[in-house]
Amino acid sequence: MPNHEEEKKGIHSMKDLGHALKDSIKHATHKMHDILMVHADQRHDDRDYHLYPELEWDAELRRNNALHLEEWQFVVDRRARIAQSGVLAKFLGLPPDEDIHPDDVPIIGVGGSGGGYRACFGLLSAFTAFKEEGLWDLFTYVAGVSGSCWSLGAYYTFANRDAHNALNHFMANSHSHPISATAFNHVMNSPHGADFLFGPLLAKLKTGVAPVILDMYSTVVHSYMFLPIHIKERGEGEPMLRKEWFQWSKVWERSGIKAAEEPFPILTAVRHERPWRDWKSKEEPWEDNNHTSKEHQEAQDAWWQWFEITPLEIGSDELEGWVPTWAFGRKFDKGLSKMRMPEQSLAMILGLSTSAPAGPLSSYLGTIYRNLPKGPFGAMMRGITKEIERFAPHHVERFGEHHPIHACNEANPFFGAEREPNRGQGFENSPRLHLIDAGMGNNMPTYSFIHPNRDVDVILNFDYSSDVQKDAALQRMEDFGNDKGLKFEPRAQLPKLPPPPITDEEGKPQPWTEESIAETFAGRYAQVIDGTHQYNHGEEVLPEGFHFHSQEMPGGPVLYNNRHQPQARRNVTMVYMPLLPNKVQPSYDPATAPWSSSYNLVWTPEQIQTLEKTQKQNIYDSMDTIKAVIREAYENRKKYRLSGEKVFTPATHPPIPGA
Repeated sequence: MPNHEEEKKGIHSMKDLGHALKDSIKHATHKMHDILMVHADQRHDDRDYHLYPELEWDAELRRNNALHLEEWQFVVDRRARIAQSGVLAKFLGLPPDEDIHPDDVPIIGVGGSGGGYRACFGLLSAFTAFKEEGLWDLFTYVAGVSGSCWSLGAYYTFANRDAHNALNHFMANSHSHPISATAFNHVMNSPHGADFLFGPLLAKLKTGVAPVILDMYSTVVHSYMFLPIHIKERGEGEPMLRKEWFQWSKVWERSGIKAAEEPFPILTAVRHERPWRDWKSKEEPWEDNNHTSKEHQEAQDAWWQWFEITPLEIGSDELEGWVPTWAFGRKFDKGLSKMRMPEQSLAMILGLSTSAPAGPLSSYLGTIYRNLPKGPFGAMMRGITKEIERFAPHHVERFGEHHPIHACNEANPFFGAEREPNRGQGFENSPRLHLIDAGMGNNMPTYSFIHPNRDVDVILNFDYSSDVQKDAALQRMEDFGNDKGLKFEPRAQLPKLPPPPITDEEGKPQPWTEESIAETFAGRYAQVIDGTHQYNHGEEVLPEGFHFHSQEMPGGPVLYNNRHQPQARRNVTMVYMPLLPNKVQPSYDPATAPWSSSYNLVWTPEQIQTLEKTQKQNIYDSMDTIKAVIREAYENRKKYRLSGEKVFTPATHPPIPGA
């Protein structure tokens, strides 16, 4: 049996990891031969055209926000499949003689927030509940931030589209910290384990990009996370990793997405846009080095620029640029790839999406601030923070721009590309791209569902944040809405949550009761929030700095704000679903149980099952609300079709044949 207490000590810093690697080598706990074979394995990959057909392909950067033609075809096929299979009719309880037209099928997206393993296991538990309730087959998109990206990575690769299988997998290996010596040795002692740990780093070196410590973090964490330790425990042989599991672009066909059998998955990351650091030429970041000049004085504040990673493409709708996922990591110049190599390992991509250690200090300060105790110390810290904000707001903003750990270096696919006014602001001059955890921007993946050519009706957003009981989510939604031209309004105005109901003599919260949970969280498991778009994309009078940017027909011009963020083109309904205590298990509060902290990466099987039970019951208790929202979207789609109103047709690249 594993020593859980020893594992909890784990490796909590990159310095500890270095010591573990050194000790591992010193005591010969892995095969040195495998390390020496990494170069040979890489040379073999460079010639394996069957596993890596992209070795014969060149890539091009496309500069528009049209929908990838294969994604558009997927949506058409997915809606047809939903209509013909009868799953929507069965879920809504429609009359047997009611035929569902594919155009009436609502486009539904499921999103999972960040929150470490709590988010990963919570979202996988939600997947199992949706499948039990006959709802999974109604979804078109599924997106994640941070820990929820682990759920997607697992589900579409080694779990073979079985969320229950993924949970069993994690029950077997989550007793070891993923950057502990034990985890490292598990990988090293598996066949070709060294290649999965060090091969992606050597591949990055071939591009001329220097790996950083977070690249090593990426390979160590995800090599262990994907390792199927449970097969040895079941007597099914030695655990080993497969190269196929680390090819994100290949899940398009392997996992049935192209055939419309599964929802379209979206991983997320963000880039920290700092206009005062924008390069105006390849030599200078500014046209004028006088920091009192108008150019410097009018530089905007920093913001988070969203990127998404799908099996088809990686890119940003703010930069209006997309490259094939299999080409990400290659050198580009003037919109064309300049080398051929196997696609970047999913371990490295998940490292970008879950790289919270690289985030600016401001995001950590925000988390700490929201969780300050109510006593004298908390009051003192809040007072100090308010004084800083009052007297030195400029310094607070600049402090937020400091990255304590360097984010991963990636070859910038926008390098040397043609510039246009309002777009990119010099980013095309930078040879490097730095992407980090999207939880730094907004802890839910709503951004991806509001893409100007994704016609999403309903978003089911799961929130695994640590502050779900502190009413912080609505403020984040409001901030997001301001960026994207949406006004979010809850249909039910709920009172502010009270503090934990009972404390002992030491002031510590005591377990909830079934009655107190039912009373406190009534109406909160599935909160309906209407998002209303604020701008008509054909109007002439626009706010200052807003502008239209043309795109391929038939979608027409898209409205952008002064940060070149595309504005919402339609209304959307969100069902906000925070992970809250449930009376089915009153002794477990996901927000306060120490073992379900966002930062804990050592879990027992019993703890995973505890979270799963609460998450699934929350969904069961929310089904009436979810069903009502989906029925409303279906009826609206049907009404518009029967009225003869023109159906929105997205712009695609290449254009839709015959459009």
